Amino acid sequence: MQETPSWLKPSELVKEIQCLRKRLCRLESLAKDFGVEVDAEAAPKASAPAEAKAVPRAKRGRRGAIRGGIVEILTEADKPVHAKDLLAALKERGVVVSGQDPLISLSRSLYAGDRFVNVGANTWKLK
Repeated sequence: MQETPSWLKPSELVKEIQCLRKRLCRLESLAKDFGVEVDAEAAPKASAPAEAKAVPRAKRGRRGAIRGGIVEILTEADKPVHAKDLLAALKERGVVVSGQDPLISLSRSLYAGDRFVNVGANTWKLK
């Protein structure tokens, strides 16, 4: 067994483990959106310190489903689509955009996505 480096603090290790768990959840969600089956048992698991086990895990987001749905809608439309129409089309597909104002949440996802271009007045197309 290796010695713990003197510069490594347990609290930083716990934060890093939590960050990696969140990233893993996001990646598993994206894989699910693309129909890729992930075998969670195939990956080796390390025992986490008791302090890390006490912290609740992050909830899975639906950002991948939202962006994937937007790509499908814009591909089918083959023209720029207003965010309100995107929101309605996502709702028809069963994808719920959460937040106090779903239109603002959707707009933030669009601005954050690297596959979308705002052509003006909250109207979007694929790059």
